[in-house]
Order: sequence, then C-alpha cells, then structure tokens
Amino acid sequence: MDKEKQMQLIETGNFKDNNGSIMRVFNMIAHKYFKIKDIMYALPFVSEKDVIKSMDYLCDEGYLMSRTILTKEPAAISDYSYDDLEAKLTAKGIRLLECAIDDPLVNL
Repeated sequence: MDKEKQMQLIETGNFKDNNGSIMRVFNMIAHKYFKIKDIMYALPFVSEKDVIKSMDYLCDEGYLMSRTILTKEPAAISDYSYDDLEAKLTAKGIRLLECAIDDPLVNL
C-alpha cells in the first residue's frame, strides 16, 4: 500500500472517531445548546480544523442543529465563525446515539 493510501485511511479513521467523540460530548448535555467553541476545550486532542469538519458533517447529516448565539437563528457551520455558534442534538442524533440508526462515518 502506498503512503498516500495509508494517510487516507488514517484520516478516515480519525474522522469517524472525531465524529463519535463529538456526539458523545453532546449526549452528556442532550437537552441544551452547547457553544461550539467549547467543543474545542472538551476535545483538546482534536485539532480545530478537524472539529469544524466533523461538526459540519454532523449538522449536514441532521444529527446536530446549529444556531447563532446572538440571534438564536439557524445557521450553517460553514457560514459563521464557530465563536458565534452553538448546537444541540436533534432527534435523529439521539437515535444515532441510541443505536436505532447507523452511520458508518460515526464511531460510537
């Protein structure tokens, strides 16, 4: 296996693990919004870039919903600074955490 393929496999594995870690953090506070910048503190072993990449995926898949902290209006992760956003679990996110549905890109 070439080096590029090996790096791709590592990155894919990290992405799945990061997604699972973020979902578990949200599970601890399931009924409340959580500032996205605080995810950085909760997961110090994950880079800022990787947290944002995972958060964007989890929101796009409908497992989390994000909104602006100031106006409380729905907002896409990719459209704002993460300092300005908060998110919480959706019903679909809870189903994923309870293993009622499966996502091959989320290691729980």
